[in-house]
Amino acid sequence: MPIDHRDLYELLEERSRPALDRPIPWERLRARAPAARRRRAAVVAVAGVVAASVAVGWSLLGVRPAPEKEGTITASAPKQLPARFEAADGTVYRRLATVTLDAPAARTVSAKVPVSGKPLAVMADCPPSTPFYVPTVTAKVAGTRRWFPLTFDGLHGSCEQNRPADLAPLPGGAREVTFTMTMGKAAKDMPGRPGRWRFGIYEWTPPASPGPAPTETPPATIGDRYRLLTARTVSWPESHGVTLTLPPTDRPLTVVAYCTGAIAGRVHAETSVNGRPPKGSARCWEPPSGGTFSVGELGTVRPGADGKVTVRLRVSAGGVTAYERRPGTLTLAVYQTTE
Repeated sequence: MPIDHRDLYELLEERSRPALDRPIPWERLRARAPAARRRRAAVVAVAGVVAASVAVGWSLLGVRPAPEKEGTITASAPKQLPARFEAADGTVYRRLATVTLDAPAARTVSAKVPVSGKPLAVMADCPPSTPFYVPTVTAKVAGTRRWFPLTFDGLHGSCEQNRPADLAPLPGGAREVTFTMTMGKAAKDMPGRPGRWRFGIYEWTPPASPGPAPTETPPATIGDRYRLLTARTVSWPESHGVTLTLPPTDRPLTVVAYCTGAIAGRVHAETSVNGRPPKGSARCWEPPSGGTFSVGELGTVRPGADGKVTVRLRVSAGGVTAYERRPGTLTLAVYQTTE
């Protein structure tokens, strides 16, 4: 099978890892001759230029390199599947393995990966122009019959936003996971063709304590049809829910709910009106971008037993307890039609 520059990079990294992990004898190096010092200074200067270039590349994508440690390799973009990187909230991702699915030559590929019990995520290096050919990723733990998928929209978020896609929580005590990447068969009239996908399998460690998360203020109006009645924003993980109470109205209402920070698009959300149980759970969506909102009118809402309308938003991490240490905010807003 032909080998390209990425495969060669992975091979060289694997072979050089023992040397990278070996402690550096700094004291002995500092005691060397002045000429050696000058050579080291030149190397450090070059490394500084490279590190600066890397930092610029990551800042443009909203991701910054992790602090350098022995054996750490950074890259100028998440799509290059770096060995280690740090998200904006301080969460550190460490790559455990890489897997390549060379479609259409192969429809499926599997790999056994040792794990430590930390949360797992998959980053995809997506081929261009393949919106109709996105593989599925599942994982299985020896001794269980259940397959564990990627949460929510799978690889779409990883391709569109250059961010890792979380794997559903595994059973406690799992120490080896078999990942399977499968390219399904597309309809005959689908344009384009499957491409070559590379995947990085990562474990991640949240920050010791969550810092502040960015907030988004809901607009006073949405187009000419909706006017804001009331809204509230709370911080995660201090709060897991928001409640709004408002007087009854004869105009149709609509609810807008979203999250910011690392939890946006990654945690479950349930809404209820006057205690009416939710029809199901969905993600807590990212804030609307570009002033565009997708709303669904509730219609005229009858007041509850107390004569008021009560709207609630409840958010949960879906079993991924590490999200309790990743910052975010929850916003609940109720709008009324103006017509």
